[in-house]
Amino acid sequence: MREARLNSLWVLPAHRSAGVGALLVDEFLAWARERGAPHAVVTAFAANESAQRFYERQGFASHTVTLRTRL
Repeated sequence: MREARLNSLWVLPAHRSAGVGALLVDEFLAWARERGAPHAVVTAFAANESAQRFYERQGFASHTVTLRTRL
């Protein structure tokens, strides 16, 4: 496995700030390690600063920026 990718994570608003998201990310990272992934990747919309801060608290750092345009 070249990298483990978490495509989507969403926690009901009533359960946010209770550690649910962190537990889910911990499980994802454990799953990735068990499979020998050297890296784990998550994505968040540029406008979703709270998601970016959440992932940074989980140990992730910005690596690339993707830009797009409407056609």
